[in-house]
Amino acid sequence: MQIYRPRLTTLSESEILRYAGQKKDFGRPCGDVAGAGREGLLLTQPQCTWQLFDYDEENHRILLPTNHLDLCSVSLKKHLQGCQRIAALAVTIGDLLEKQVEKLFAAGSYTEALLLDAAGSVAVEAAADQADLTLAAQMAKIGLYTTRRFSPGYGDWDLSVQPVLLSLTGGSHINLSVTSSFMLTPRKSITAVIGLRPEWLKNPASEHLNDFIPCNLEGCLARKGDS
Repeated sequence: MQIYRPRLTTLSESEILRYAGQKKDFGRPCGDVAGAGREGLLLTQPQCTWQLFDYDEENHRILLPTNHLDLCSVSLKKHLQGCQRIAALAVTIGDLLEKQVEKLFAAGSYTEALLLDAAGSVAVEAAADQADLTLAAQMAKIGLYTTRRFSPGYGDWDLSVQPVLLSLTGGSHINLSVTSSFMLTPRKSITAVIGLRPEWLKNPASEHLNDFIPCNLEGCLARKGDS
């Protein structure tokens, strides 16, 4: 298991606006977006952890030391085509930011709270992207190419897998847990799998870290088609 601590130096204002649900044609932004970004950076404590496992593509399962985990998702099976191994990844920015968001909402500072919450979403995605790149650089040294990350809730991969996946990531070492409704705690956290396949199968035209993968989460403000 590896623990990695991304270093965030800036948060995209346009991404904060997107996560806050303010569309491109919204006009002048409501609230201090730059201020939300600065405060967000101060309140984030990014940490990532991942573990590597062999992957049985034929039977669509992650091979564990004593058993296996069947991946019951057609979209994930397609995503992992050609993969020999997978990385189970967990990322969090901690709970300081969400505690401040709760205080702002309680005080009636709704716009400020909304923007800070959006800044937290941008921060955890940025931390995950850094983790992706770090993992990709390590795997390239042994001739493996990483796919995009794929999280529970994407496509037809059910959120009920969250507790098992979190265990595979070693997420408890960065103080991550999961609720009875399969939500991660702290909220600004991500779990995902990343496929690892031979370099010769690389298809640069179809793989981009920030491509949107349709999810089944209701009310998702991060849908690029809605921005």
